[in-house]
Amino acid sequence: EVTTLNAGEKVEWNLAPITLKHSFGIVYGETSGTTTTNSLRADLRADYSLSPALAVFGSVGLDRNRFAGIARRFEDNLGLAYKAIRGDGDKLEFEAGASFTEQRSILAVSNNFTAARGAGMYRHLFTETAYIQQTVEVLPNLKVSEDLRINTETSLVAPLSKRLAIKLAYAIR
Repeated sequence: EVTTLNAGEKVEWNLAPITLKHSFGIVYGETSGTTTTNSLRADLRADYSLSPALAVFGSVGLDRNRFAGIARRFEDNLGLAYKAIRGDGDKLEFEAGASFTEQRSILAVSNNFTAARGAGMYRHLFTETAYIQQTVEVLPNLKVSEDLRINTETSLVAPLSKRLAIKLAYAIR
């Protein structure tokens, strides 16, 4: 007997020259009445456009994944975003910056560190609102060189209405 819940949301407000983004996601699973996965992620981000192609950004995030040994992780990011391709059908963006992480394990061990941050996103539009997207984020720990986090997501997004869409995604964290 398996029960799985995976829900998420993403909201974006464009208040030129500032763009605000909020996202939230939860994954919960049980097998034969025993919890086998339980993770939560929430992010808030603000971008300030310096030009059509360049922006500065700051974000804060919360991550909890008890089965990965993380009781809580707070992450603060600052950086620059560059829109390399801004065409009608394709978008390519790069980000570079720094991240400060405050992490506590399920064994109550604290680990605070600074990391570099590099990210990329490619999006191809099929229609005005339907698209496929690939994102990659790399976070090398500047304190412990062997500690490297990589997050990636491949997603297909299709509109259900003008303000609501369905997303099918494969994420590796």
